[in-house]
Amino acid sequence: MAELTSAKKPRRTRQPTEKYTDEPDWSAREQELYQMALENSKLETKLATLSDRPIPDAPVFRPTAAQFRDPLRYVASIRREAEPFGICKIVPPRGWKVESAVDWNSTKKFATKRQRLHELGEGQPFGDGREYTLEEYRRMADAFYARRIAKYPDLKGDALLKRLEEDYWAIVDQVREKLDVEYGNDIDVNEFWSGFPRGVDIDQLSDKNLPQSVEDPSYVKQSGWNLNNTARWPGSLLRRHDAPLPGVTQPWLYMGMLFATFPWHNEDNYFESINYHHTGAPKQWYGIPGSEAARFEDVVRRFHKQRLLEVPDLLHRINLQISPAKLAALEVPIHRICQNPGEFVVTFPQAFHGGFSYGFNCGEAVNFATPDW
Repeated sequence: MAELTSAKKPRRTRQPTEKYTDEPDWSAREQELYQMALENSKLETKLATLSDRPIPDAPVFRPTAAQFRDPLRYVASIRREAEPFGICKIVPPRGWKVESAVDWNSTKKFATKRQRLHELGEGQPFGDGREYTLEEYRRMADAFYARRIAKYPDLKGDALLKRLEEDYWAIVDQVREKLDVEYGNDIDVNEFWSGFPRGVDIDQLSDKNLPQSVEDPSYVKQSGWNLNNTARWPGSLLRRHDAPLPGVTQPWLYMGMLFATFPWHNEDNYFESINYHHTGAPKQWYGIPGSEAARFEDVVRRFHKQRLLEVPDLLHRINLQISPAKLAALEVPIHRICQNPGEFVVTFPQAFHGGFSYGFNCGEAVNFATPDW
């Protein structure tokens, strides 16, 4: 009988244990993203305690007929009070009425930008929207508005506006739904239409040449509050700039719909701007004083570092939206204005401003610069 032998099993080699550490092996970029996530978490906690805190209103001014005769002199007279808010509203005196010069029956089509509201918080670029005649755009905007407010049959007036504002920021800030709108921005009045009459020679522009009554039919055509005249009005540093600059020395027209957005920006060259609401639904404005522009830019750098690496001139693209609640939580001074038809909004040098529309509307805006610019 053969002798049974048992083969020796090879001895297992014990693997050395790794030293435990609670520090993850992250790259510098991963560490940065982690810190940003922590900061955002802290901010969300802070926002939860501030969500019901109202954003204060910017000032509203109501000039007399005498004060209204010279727009640049009037803006200079309220500057000390208004500029610390970044923006203000000016309500014309009784009798001011602009008979819109826009050709609402025109078959000419203007281009729009498609705004994905749920991407505004990331600063994504806008795509091209469809082209519309004025009537086509109005019908589209009104149908969109009707579908949206059908959700709130019992809300009217300010209560409805408040709910729509909450909906807007829920989409932009929290991406609670995906929604696109189309915005007719920066429409060249030379190629299309201005809401104001034109044709006054620069040497005729003066408060001394205005009719005595603001109700006179020719008052608007000759007034400095006519945005075709503002940049050429006596006292404007742009008065003798011969080459037309759309949006600067000549106004741009804007066609808006519910939630159509003008994202945060300040004016080129830190000019002042004046904006007139011709017709339609109100516009919601937010403003930050020019003295706090650096603080606003710090917030953008803090929470959009990755996007700024990809697009260093992000704020100049005018496609980033940040909620007023978030800015207030980060102690950025911010104020609000609801602009109605027939009212002006003025923005001061370096003041960041942004907002959106509550429905179909038509506005117009131009820059100006006074000697203290």
